[in-house]
Amino acid sequence: MKIDYTLKLTSDAEPGTGAADVLVDQRIPRNREGLPIIPANHLKGLIREELMKLEFRLGGHCDFLHGLADRCAGRPGSSDEQNPDDGREACFRLNDAVAENKDHKESIETKYVSRTAIDPKRGRAKEKSLRTVEQIPVGTVFQGTLFLDVDKNSQEGLAVQLAMLSLESVGGNRNRGNGRCIVRLKGETVKPGDLLNRLFEAKPQDERKPFLSFDLHDKRSVAVRLVFEAESPICCPETPVRANVIRSGFTLPASAVQGLIVNRIARDCGDEAATFCFTNDAFRVWPLLPCSSEQRKDPGDYPIPIRVSLTHRVAKLVVEGDKLDEKTVVDTAIEEIDWSQIEGANPLKASDGVLLRSRTDRSVELWKSRSMPRIPTAHGVLNDRATKNEDGRNLYQLESMSPIVWSGIVLLPHCVAEALKQSLDVDPFVSLGRSRTVRGNGRLRVLDVTENDSLLPWTLERVRPDSDKLTANIVIVQSPIRLEDRPTAPTADEELKMFVEKHWGLNPSKALGTVVGVQFGWNRHGIGTLSGKGKRIRACRVVQPGAVIVFDNRVTKSELEERIKKGLGGGREQGFGAVAFHPGKATKMYDPGKSALRRSRSVADEKVVIEQTLEIWRQNRGKLPSSSQLAEVRNRLAVETDEALRFLDRQKTERTERIWATWEKSFEGIRNFVQKTPPKLAAVGLKLLIDLVVADGNNTKSRS
Repeated sequence: MKIDYTLKLTSDAEPGTGAADVLVDQRIPRNREGLPIIPANHLKGLIREELMKLEFRLGGHCDFLHGLADRCAGRPGSSDEQNPDDGREACFRLNDAVAENKDHKESIETKYVSRTAIDPKRGRAKEKSLRTVEQIPVGTVFQGTLFLDVDKNSQEGLAVQLAMLSLESVGGNRNRGNGRCIVRLKGETVKPGDLLNRLFEAKPQDERKPFLSFDLHDKRSVAVRLVFEAESPICCPETPVRANVIRSGFTLPASAVQGLIVNRIARDCGDEAATFCFTNDAFRVWPLLPCSSEQRKDPGDYPIPIRVSLTHRVAKLVVEGDKLDEKTVVDTAIEEIDWSQIEGANPLKASDGVLLRSRTDRSVELWKSRSMPRIPTAHGVLNDRATKNEDGRNLYQLESMSPIVWSGIVLLPHCVAEALKQSLDVDPFVSLGRSRTVRGNGRLRVLDVTENDSLLPWTLERVRPDSDKLTANIVIVQSPIRLEDRPTAPTADEELKMFVEKHWGLNPSKALGTVVGVQFGWNRHGIGTLSGKGKRIRACRVVQPGAVIVFDNRVTKSELEERIKKGLGGGREQGFGAVAFHPGKATKMYDPGKSALRRSRSVADEKVVIEQTLEIWRQNRGKLPSSSQLAEVRNRLAVETDEALRFLDRQKTERTERIWATWEKSFEGIRNFVQKTPPKLAAVGLKLLIDLVVADGNNTKSRS
């Protein structure tokens, strides 16, 4: 059940992010549009705290209150093999609460407060204790959404609503009076006292009974398109977590999508139906890939995304929205590279990302991974019972994908597809990825596609660059392909080629861009071949997505279609083996749409920025970074200013001395320019600076 709520500040709030810069020690969290937010994970922690207070104060009088916090807010799974089912999922989910922007401003004004600590012995300020923090002003109203996975009138449902209404303050320094707030549930006039009275009279949540049924003997197979429109940041890590930094990949893995479908079928149709779906050979899932940065009225208008990697190469200075020609884009799976035609100042670089094939004109756009919007955050869990730290504080950093739109194809038994549609018609809201109660929430849609749709993974057609003939002899790996435990060939490309011969019975002419790695996995049910403690599935060698397999004309399109439907290799149950036809070379760089570079700007402002840029060039001529390095700053600026600043700071703290030497002379000037100039104008200045650096390089070569 979906419940909207408002949170109004009655005092200034400090919901910190852990991020800082030269002037401010702590910034407030913001979403992609620059609006202040109260993070969902912070709100969930406060709700759990309220539930624990209720359990502590009244638990001695009411037995049903024992374990209430864990029943409502969930608890982490056990790492003990003897108790694999110790974990519990929360009965509610939250989205970030976003500040209202009634005046449609580019940003809501905030304030800054400076503080210092007093030395008790000397009675004066301690040295180096001055801190400046950003605050959200009193009176700001936030809007958010609470999703209840239980009956709102059950004990668990009433307890969550009561805890939500009981929130008195949010953010940091709450003991100093910061972040005082009033929460209201939209459409509800009930008071906390009334909810408490109803809580004592309510019954526990009944076990949810399936309400849908279908014919388990229906053997027909059908393809559908899934469109996931995210409403909160989402995190699906692709590699094992090292230290305390967790980074999300840009894909929603096939295994995660499979789990979502099977769990939804089990909930609404029963365990027998879920088993029928999971074990059916017709159940094949492709990963959901980014297809748009903005939601559209007609979900059928979203382009078809296909993942690419090492073989698709684009000139480094190309930015969002630029058109591509034969000199700025090459795909080595389609053609050979003529290196003599490649400009030294604008080299080709492999581009990990997705190709977006239009459903109308068949044009292809490239959306680079680095241009996809991401949200970095820092988290500290106080009094965490699961952590082993002596101070009881679990600190970690998380990089999530911003709320965008993902799309992918699923092959299902016909009866399962119909049941899934009915289920999503009743409740379209789902969650994917890590920490699903506070991120990864969104709306899932099921769209019908025809069997002969030319944009399906196994019917996708592309056009040769040198003719109008249609061909389909190039296949791209979309999800990991499970290999043998030990290498069977001297190189990764050769191993993939031999693997295709063994499992498909076809002889590819070559394999390109093959990267072999190790895939780890786990599931909360503990089902699978376990290794070590907990619920981890045994690691295996895989071909990473983006590898390309090329066949000659002796292999027919129909032969490949049937094999693509079945997948390559084993491990269908874990989402392995999904492949697709190549959609062709990109003709344009995808423009995210909400980029700051698209906003209007005045001619007068541009003149000021041009003068500032020329001054940077005059002071640092011959000592500036390369054009490609400056282009990278501009690309990241298209996502957000903070992303560009983080890239600049990494050159100083994380890169080698040789790279830092190219930045050192001009670093402060460029960083101040990016930080203090509005993004739309800073992009103009950086483009001019890039052109000047390129021109200087050409003049130097001609003089020498």
